[in-house]
Amino acid sequence: MHKKFRVKTNGRIQAIIENRAKDAIVKSKSKTFASRAEAEAWAANMFVVMERQYQQAIGQVNELSETQLKRVVFRNHQPKLDAKSSVKDVINAYLDYTNSMPLPASSTTQDALRTVCKYQLANYPLCFVGYETLEQYCKERNATCSSSTTRIEISSLKRALRELREMNKFSKATESEQLEAHFESSYATLKKNGLISDSKSRNRRIKDRNELRRLLSSAQEFSSRNKSGVRYDYLILLYIETTLRASELLSLRWEDIDFNRHRFTVAVGKNVRPGTNGTREAPRIVRNRSPGPY
Repeated sequence: MHKKFRVKTNGRIQAIIENRAKDAIVKSKSKTFASRAEAEAWAANMFVVMERQYQQAIGQVNELSETQLKRVVFRNHQPKLDAKSSVKDVINAYLDYTNSMPLPASSTTQDALRTVCKYQLANYPLCFVGYETLEQYCKERNATCSSSTTRIEISSLKRALRELREMNKFSKATESEQLEAHFESSYATLKKNGLISDSKSRNRRIKDRNELRRLLSSAQEFSSRNKSGVRYDYLILLYIETTLRASELLSLRWEDIDFNRHRFTVAVGKNVRPGTNGTREAPRIVRNRSPGPY
């Protein structure tokens, strides 16, 4: 395997980890970046990951945990953060780190961290971030959003601090552990005082058979009136049966469905990690619906 870089016509840099062997266990990978520095950082990290995958495939090393593998990847990086670093410095360091990994943090986490950067909290040094500063941030955010949204933002910051410490990105390990412990304590107090909270249940239930009939009838009428060719009443039944998001259901292909095993594979979703769900027995209200027009 070897690394190479190409300048594309639009000026972006394509980083390539190439394995030319016809029977290669680990296939070539490539990714395009806006700058040469980003491309080189990704290539260096991916090269170590692919080399480890190859060694695991031929049975030369034992399986490593995700944290251990990340430590291998970042063992030569010079720590740059300390207690005097601002929250914004921590967030920027974490975003650079996670986006250089094969499986970066979710868009929800990254967007939450970018939101924090828009507020005064981002300008505080880590050593000054305690319950009072976090309380001020929560009160400011809760004026325009729910406490569960604020919890996601604080949790994302807590995660960034933890993962950067695990990757030895702080100059003093003991100092970073104390910062994380202090942050954990403040987080628990915020939750206890109701400034942040878990997301409320979003399960939606059909009250009775008549409600389902009205819903399906309206959807069928809408399809007929607009002549769209889309049977929205069928889509509603599929949403109920599969419990998938719209983006997940509409991205399914026939090859994703295993009719013999009664399973389907979700390749596109909020978590971006492919998974497989087993189909359930149809809900009672759907099984017992009357035949014919709704």
